[in-house]
Amino acid sequence: SLENLSVIVFREADVDFYDPDFRSPGYPVLQALGVIGGAVLIVQMGRLSILGAVGITLGSLAWYLAYARSRTART
Repeated sequence: SLENLSVIVFREADVDFYDPDFRSPGYPVLQALGVIGGAVLIVQMGRLSILGAVGITLGSLAWYLAYARSRTART
């Protein structure tokens, strides 16, 4: 969902640094359907699945902040 939304936002914003070599087929209809489809899937997943996904995301964020951030070289 977010990938499709980002394609629409970047193309419509006309930012200088965004110059893709590939043109998405069916733009913007296909991307809009992807956003809508992703939203429908999230609604239909159920509470336990959503809580599991949130738990994995929060656990990954905690691991990054506690361990990986200090070991990552920024360039």
